[in-house]
Order: sequence, then structure tokens, then C-alpha cells
Amino acid sequence: MTLHILHEGKHDKAYFEHFLKADLLKKYNCTKLKPFKYTTDASAKKHIKTIESENGKFLIFSDADFKNIGTPKPKNYKDLHKYLCEKFEILTNSEKLVFVVVEEIESWYLAGFDQVFCIKNKVKYHKNTEQVTAEMFKDLRIRPEQTEDQFRNWLIFNAKHYSIDHAKTEKRNNSFIIFCDAMGF
Repeated sequence: MTLHILHEGKHDKAYFEHFLKADLLKKYNCTKLKPFKYTTDASAKKHIKTIESENGKFLIFSDADFKNIGTPKPKNYKDLHKYLCEKFEILTNSEKLVFVVVEEIESWYLAGFDQVFCIKNKVKYHKNTEQVTAEMFKDLRIRPEQTEDQFRNWLIFNAKHYSIDHAKTEKRNNSFIIFCDAMGF
């Protein structure tokens, strides 16, 4: 069985492939992870219909700021699931579907690195990474000449120091905790 991940950009894809892939494949007893970049809700809906006809499971990953859509931010995973099922016109059962929504993927990149690692490597440590935006992430680079992509690749290179348990137990990012609870991590 394949685990499909619908995502918005290359940084989302890289995060799942380098930090969570092994855990996701074990959890869902899948043989492979298949990322799919969607650019509009319509393209996501179309791809979901294809996946629903196969025997696969899928995650939908999206930056979600509920500030500009006139809808209050869901208070829990169940409300979020309902909202997104309506948005993407999904009728599938919940065993095949998990929604993953964060404010910014960059906040998840940082959540699993502990303070010791950050201090040792001169990366600014955020006790709570929820408010870290893409613009703030750029300012966390180790060297001024380093690009944002180089910094991200450096974090990926150091993925062995990334801990899901640290991110959860230290409560570094609420959306990541909601994701872990929904995934059963």
C-alpha cells in the first residue's frame, strides 16, 4: 500500500521525506511514500478522487492560516477534519485520511532540535516554534552568506539529531502535537 502526501511545496515534501518518512511508513504499514504537489484546492480534489479509487492512504498537508477566510480556526483535530472534508469535498472514511495542517512548515523543521543542539550550532532556539514564520526562519541561518535553502539542507543533514519525542514532550509546536496525536506517534 502507498501513503500519498498532498503538499504545497518542495519544503513540505523535504520535511516529510527526511524527518518523518520512516515513522509514517511503519505506522501505516505502507511500502512507499508518494508526494504530490498541489497548487489549488481543485487540483487537490482531483488527486484525492484518484487516491480514493485506489487502496491507498493519504495525508493532506497545507499551510493554514485561518485569519483571512472568515472561518474560526478549529479547536481540535475532529473539527479540523470536518472543515477540510467539506473544503475538499471528501466523503472517504477517516481510516484512509489524515489531515495535517500547520501555520508554517518551517516551525516544524525547528521543533525537534533541542536547545543543546541549537546552542552548539549557533542556531537561535525557540522554546515555542509555532510563531516561526518563513521570514523568521531565514533569519536563523548560521552564517549571513548562507541561503535559506542551504540552512534547510543543513538541518536535513543533521536529521539524526531531530527528535519527535522532544518536540512533543517539550510542547514546542501545538500543530505538530495535534499531528502526532492524530497519527498515533
